[in-house]
Amino acid sequence: MHGYDFKVSCTDGGWVPEAAAWPEVTIDCAVGQMRAFDFVADAPATGRSTATSRTTP
Repeated sequence: MHGYDFKVSCTDGGWVPEAAAWPEVTIDCAVGQMRAFDFVADAPATGRSTATSRTTP
C-alpha cells in the first residue's frame, strides 16, 4: 500500500500495542509475511482500478 499515512498495528509476531505502533507511508510484504495497518480512507476515488488480474488460457 502507498499513498496514505498509516500505522502498523500487527506483524508476524502478533498485535503491536497502540503506543508501540509505528507510522509508515509505504509497506511491502513478502510471500508468507503479514502486516495489519490502520488508516483513514479519505482520498477521493479516481474511477480507475490499479489492480491487475491474470487469466489462464
